[in-house]
Amino acid sequence: MPEIPDVPGPRRLPPRPAAAKRTRPPLPPPPPRTPARWEWELTPRTSVGPLDFGMRFADVVHALPDMPEPRLFPAADPRFPALLGVEFGTAPQAPTLRAYFDDDQLLCVAVDAARGPQVTLFGRELTGCVPADLERFLTLAHAHEVIDLTYGPHATPASPTLGLVLRTQHTTPGTLRTRPVMVSATWPTHPAAAPTTLIPTPEWPGPPWPSPEDRLPPPQARG
Repeated sequence: MPEIPDVPGPRRLPPRPAAAKRTRPPLPPPPPRTPARWEWELTPRTSVGPLDFGMRFADVVHALPDMPEPRLFPAADPRFPALLGVEFGTAPQAPTLRAYFDDDQLLCVAVDAARGPQVTLFGRELTGCVPADLERFLTLAHAHEVIDLTYGPHATPASPTLGLVLRTQHTTPGTLRTRPVMVSATWPTHPAAAPTTLIPTPEWPGPPWPSPEDRLPPPQARG
């Protein structure tokens, strides 16, 4: 039998040199996030958000971990000589709300229009609203006997039975927005009382409520 000649085996390619690792440039840091407005629900005369009226000061501080900058401010009121006013904020120059205490019990909460929580009542937002839009809601609810509505100093809408007064604040130059002020069931408010007694005295200064072109008349007594 003829001899089988030697056949050279398949040629093997030399191994590839290890590819150099590519280093990606670091990603740019994300833009700073604007903190979302807290969403608080108002239970009239009882609570607003995590704050129950009647809470002690230490409990209020514990309930507001995102507002670590409490600051005392003058809160003189003729009905409460020992009234204590505390401003809470995310920074010393960024107030979000003011709280009033008497005998270490929370009596009133006033929210900042620009930085404060978004307080809702019956699903309607009360914080940072256009005054005329919110007043239309209030007058309609009053006409349907859902709420009582009166007007205090500076034509300010108020509901004594709900313990709610709506003040205004300039959030930017020329921009007027609403800020709710809410009091507890123990705050001495009565529908027939003087309008200036509806909320603590320090809450009245500020821009007046814009005068609406018309207001709905009070609801007729049912026969």
